[in-house]
Order: sequence, then C-alpha cells, then structure tokens
Amino acid sequence: MAGKSITLTFKNFGGEFQYHRLNKEESICLKNIFESDSDSFLDTNLQGGESFEKAIWPGSYGPSMDNIEIKNDENNKIDLDQVNKKQIFFTDGESDLRKGCLDYYYITEGKIFGNYTVNLLDGEVFDPKKLTINYIEYSLDGSPEKYGTIIHEVEYDGKTCDMEIEDNGVEVYRSIIGYEMIEDDLSDYLVIYDSNYQKNWQWDLCEKVFS
Repeated sequence: MAGKSITLTFKNFGGEFQYHRLNKEESICLKNIFESDSDSFLDTNLQGGESFEKAIWPGSYGPSMDNIEIKNDENNKIDLDQVNKKQIFFTDGESDLRKGCLDYYYITEGKIFGNYTVNLLDGEVFDPKKLTINYIEYSLDGSPEKYGTIIHEVEYDGKTCDMEIEDNGVEVYRSIIGYEMIEDDLSDYLVIYDSNYQKNWQWDLCEKVFS
C-alpha cells in the first residue's frame, strides 16, 4: 500500500562521463566533417548525444561520490556509512585497448545539485540501510589523465528512485585517442584531440591508427 515519499537532496561537484569506441568508418566520417568546416565542428559534433558503434559506457550524469552529503526533508544528513554503495562500472582506460579504432571520452565537470525521491509503504519509516548508491568510477592514468566518480542512480529497497539533477553550467572535456600497438602491448598513444592538452586536431594520425 502506497505511503508517503521523502526527498533526499544534495549539492556537490560532479558531471557526466561517456566512453565510446569509434570504428574506422565513424572516425573517417568525423574527419571529413571537420575538414569541411573546422571552425564550427564542435558546435554540432561531439556534444555528448551521439551514438557510435560501441559504447563502452553510454553515460552517467550526477554528483560525485567524493565528499557528498545527502539530506532528508528535515534537512538532516543521511549517515552514508549505513548506505550500501555499489560500483557498477570502472575503467582505467588501459585494460581493453584495441588497435584499429579510436576511443572517445566525453566528460563534464562542475557543481551539480538535485534530489532523489524515496517512496515508502504506508506506515514505513525510512531506513538508510535500504538505500543503495550505484556509482561509476574512472581513473585514466595514461592519456587522458582524468579521475572521478559519478552516482549513476539510487535505489531504495531494490527500486530505482526518481531523480532530478541540474547544474549551472559545466566545463566540457573531450578526448579522441588511438593506439599504436606492438602485438597486444601499447607502444604509444596517438592523440587526435585533447581539449585540455592538445587543442590542435591531429587527424593525420588516423592513417597510423588504421594502417
């Protein structure tokens, strides 16, 4: 029998994480679009909404797990030591390298705020031990150097909580990388683009990636 609902609110650093793998056809298509109009390329491409042949992780958007505080309707902090925490995805960017492809990372970072709604049964009292935080983690030590955790969703008693998440603007990071492999071992990163460290596009490296 349905009862009341409570709202869990948060404010924290966070953002979005996507990790895609582009095949040769997709890579060459992007290269051709860029060469036809490089000035406006990022206005309409690599905006985070594209679908490619393989999504290693299609996307998570939310607050970071790090230093998060979650409060209930009475503005009381939830004791996160009592909450279940489950890592549902992890990547170090190096455990599944492939030659003949490009890896594309889309990452946003900024202040994130919002809430999760917990629906209780009639007469039920909220129990933080029934709360599960499903989160992802990325620890990209090679190229790019990016690290973070993002809450993907929150469950209460096995049911996914409705969520409302907003931001007041975030910084967008993009990276497109190929790999030079000797047999199955990484020899070198072939960086086509990195919005933090290499703002000039190196599409000529595609020949080396796909040779």
